[in-house]
Amino acid sequence: MSLRNSLRPPRVGTARSRATRMLGIRGKLFVTSLALTLGVVAASFVVLELGLSDYLRERMSLSPAQIADVLERTRYFLILVGVAGIGIAFLMSALASFWASRELVALVQSAAGIGLGSIRRFEESSTDEISALAGSFNRLSERLERSVAELARERDRFGAILSHMAEAVIALDTSDRVQLANRAAVDLLEVGWVEPGQPVLELVRAPAFAELLPRVREHGRASAELSVGKTASRQVIARAASLGERGIVIVMLDVTEMRRLEAVRRDFVANVSHELRTPISIIRANAETLLDGALTDPERGPGFAHAIVRSSERLGRIVADLLDLSRIEAGSVSLTRRPLVLAEVVGRVVDSLQLQARARAMTLTHDVPEELEPICDEGALEQVLTNLVENALKYTPEGGHVHVVAAAEDGHVRLDVSDDGPGIEARHRQRIFERFYRVDPGRSRDMGGTGLGLSIVKHLLEELGGSIEVLDNEPQGSVFRVRLPRHVS
Repeated sequence: MSLRNSLRPPRVGTARSRATRMLGIRGKLFVTSLALTLGVVAASFVVLELGLSDYLRERMSLSPAQIADVLERTRYFLILVGVAGIGIAFLMSALASFWASRELVALVQSAAGIGLGSIRRFEESSTDEISALAGSFNRLSERLERSVAELARERDRFGAILSHMAEAVIALDTSDRVQLANRAAVDLLEVGWVEPGQPVLELVRAPAFAELLPRVREHGRASAELSVGKTASRQVIARAASLGERGIVIVMLDVTEMRRLEAVRRDFVANVSHELRTPISIIRANAETLLDGALTDPERGPGFAHAIVRSSERLGRIVADLLDLSRIEAGSVSLTRRPLVLAEVVGRVVDSLQLQARARAMTLTHDVPEELEPICDEGALEQVLTNLVENALKYTPEGGHVHVVAAAEDGHVRLDVSDDGPGIEARHRQRIFERFYRVDPGRSRDMGGTGLGLSIVKHLLEELGGSIEVLDNEPQGSVFRVRLPRHVS
């Protein structure tokens, strides 16, 4: 039963029943006044009949006819006095009952208002019983008002905590119907609204969840990991606790990102192991061959030694890139952001790679307006550009073209590095910035790549407040588009 129902006064009925109660009060007052008046009149008649005639005959020396006349007039007078007394009694009872009933009606109406949530004080205008009753009502109202205010504060605090919780909370009754669900639950389950009384299995259509409910009733507590959402794309851990006859409370924690990071970590460990194992195996195999006698062979010995050097250099590059990536992710790289003349930085990078482009009969050009000034760290920007241009030169066939172009765009500087190579399929574009991810693993290793360059580029740009994406280049090839904050003078 709710607080309102438990504090509701007895029903006072309709206006007619209240009027009947008030007439009962008036009637009692009238009967009391009438009884007093009739008593006085009756006593007067008795006195008149018993003593007045003797008094008149003995003391006044009146004749019987005169005595009869006096008695007759006296009876009429007493009758008039009785009628007047009855009228006065009725008037006084009406006035008294009016004042009493008005206060009582006010008390009854106010008591009914308390049950409906309207709390107000009563006037204590006298020291009679009704005033004492009004005082009792006032004290009750004050306590009730404090209790209601405290309950409202507790409800508001509970609602605020529940609505701002990151975890999804669902309360069920004994029939597995939803009694309460917070905003996090609505968002996690990807439903627009949770209707109270709705079966919970209509919201969470996962076999693991259906198995969770009987287990929690049997053991008191249970948990399960399951997929939720319209496309079952959210991975959650659901923990449920039984409240006995009050139902079940379920708390669901979204672990989608955690599971993704765990998968990335597993892939990273596997990729690092694989990338390091290859050059280490080559170094070991060539060293063993040299120890087996090839060291003194003037024709074969140098080839094995060069293979060891190349593998050790590759191993060094992988370790160096891993250290760079680790420092960038940890935020321990010191970056100095200041306005730079983009044309000068691009010009230096392009000039440093012209020899590599000419070695493969490729054309490397750039078109950067002099007025463009991104807010950036100079060393980090050179590293980003060098990595992107080197990748374009590596994966573009001989005789191809690599072009660097820049323009202003909505408060940013847009920098495109485009090539006319084989391009990158759409299914690879989201993952190409992951560590050790390669579109063509064999070709990448043959060209000396570590698989970490684009990951370093992405993390550097994020530290600089920029971004990078991969687009198609028409009619063929790829475009790596970089955006950096623009300095406006």
